[in-house]
Amino acid sequence: YKTALMPWIIGGGFGLILEMMRCLRRIFSLVSWKRIFLPPYYDLRKFYWCVKYAFGFTALVAMNVYWPEFTMISIPTADEPVAYYFSGWFLVAYAFATTQTLEGTVKKSLLRACGTCAGGFCAWLGLTACNGNALGLGIWLTVTNSVIAYLGLPTGFSSRFGMDKDFAWGPAYFAMTNALIVFEVYLGYGGKNDITVNRIVSNLAGVAMALFMSILPPCIYGNSPDNLKVLLEDYKRAFRECIKLTLQQSDSQQLINLYATSKATFESGFSEVQDNYNDANQLNKLCVLKPSTKMKFGIDAMAVLGSSILSAIRLAIVLTEEAQSDSEAQFNIDEVEKLESLLQCLDIEEDAQSMSSFAIHKKASEGKSHKRPFLIADNQNQSQRVVPAHTTFAHFCNYILNYIHHREVRLDDVQFGFVGEQKTGKGRRSTVPEGYFVSW
Repeated sequence: YKTALMPWIIGGGFGLILEMMRCLRRIFSLVSWKRIFLPPYYDLRKFYWCVKYAFGFTALVAMNVYWPEFTMISIPTADEPVAYYFSGWFLVAYAFATTQTLEGTVKKSLLRACGTCAGGFCAWLGLTACNGNALGLGIWLTVTNSVIAYLGLPTGFSSRFGMDKDFAWGPAYFAMTNALIVFEVYLGYGGKNDITVNRIVSNLAGVAMALFMSILPPCIYGNSPDNLKVLLEDYKRAFRECIKLTLQQSDSQQLINLYATSKATFESGFSEVQDNYNDANQLNKLCVLKPSTKMKFGIDAMAVLGSSILSAIRLAIVLTEEAQSDSEAQFNIDEVEKLESLLQCLDIEEDAQSMSSFAIHKKASEGKSHKRPFLIADNQNQSQRVVPAHTTFAHFCNYILNYIHHREVRLDDVQFGFVGEQKTGKGRRSTVPEGYFVSW
C-alpha cells in the first residue's frame, strides 16, 4: 500500500513541503557553504549564477520603485484612455526566460520573444476580426492555438507544456499571450492596441534583462565538460575504493554500501550533466551556441563507464562472499600486483575537505545497512566459469582504467561557447600500464 499511496501523498502537496524542508536543510548545512568557498569550489559557479539571477530581479524591482517614469512607461496607441500594462510583466518574462545555462537562457529568451510577438499580433487580429464577439473569439483562439501547437510541438507524450526541449516554448508562449490578451480586452481592462503593444514590449524588457544577465561572466555552459570532469573524479574515487576493499577481502557489506553510495553519486552527477546539456540543446539548428557532438558522445560514454564501475563492484561483492566461504578463492600474486599497479596509475583530484559528491554520499550512508543488489552470478555455478572470477575482475578493472584514461583525453577536446571558441584546460591524466591488457 505504501508504494501505491506515495504518488498520491507526494502529489497532494506534501512533495512540495518536503522539497522546501530539504532546501532549508541545505541552507543550514555547513557542507553546502564549504562546497562554495573551499577548494576545489565545486558549487562556486552555481553560487555566481544565483547571485546574477537575484541581481536581475533586484535591478528590475529597483527600476520600478525608484524610477517613476519607468513605472508609467506606455507605448501610445489609438486607444483611450491609456492603461499602464508595462510594469509587472517584465518580471514574469525575466523569471521564465532564465534557465540554468547560458545557451538555454539565450534560446528560451528568443523563443519567448518570438512566441510573445506572434501571439500578440494574432490576438490583435482576432480582436479586430471578431469585434468583441465571444463565439468568434473562442473559435479564433481554438483554431490558431491548435495550429501552432500542431506545427511546433512533437506528437504524443512529449507535446505537454514544456516537455519538448527544442521548439516547445515558442508555441507555449504564443498560446499564452494570444489567450491572455484576448481575455483581458474582452473583459474591458483596456483597448486592444494598448494591451497588445504594451504586453509585448514589457515582455521584451524582461527578456532583454535575462539575456544580459546570462552573458555576464562567469557563465554556465551546458556544452562545457566541466561537470563531466567533476563526475569523472567521483567515478575514479569509487573505482579506487572498490579495488582497495576487494584486495583487503573486506566484509561484503562494505562493498554493498559502496555500491549504494556510488550509484547515488553517479545518478545525481549524471542527471545534472544531462539536464544542462538538454537545456543547451534547445533550438539545436541555430547558427550559434550549437550543441557539441563530442559532448553528447562524452555523456553517453560516461554512462557506460559508470555502469561498468558498478558492475565491477557487484563482481567484487561476489568475490568477497566466496572468499568468506572458500579460503582458496583468492587472488594470485600476479593479480594482486596488477591491481595494486592500477591504483598507482589513477590520477585523482585531492579531496582533503571531503567536499566531493562521492564523499558526501559516503558520509550520508555511514551506519546504514544497504540492501544487497541482485547479481546474476547468484544463479551461476562456479564450475560453469571458463575464466577464474578473480582473473576476470583484474582484467575488467584494467579495461575500466583504459576507459578512464580515454575519457580524460577526450573531454579536453570538447569545445563550447557561442561559436565553439572555448575549451577547458588540460585535465588529469591517469596512466595506462603496459603489457597487461591492450590499450585503446
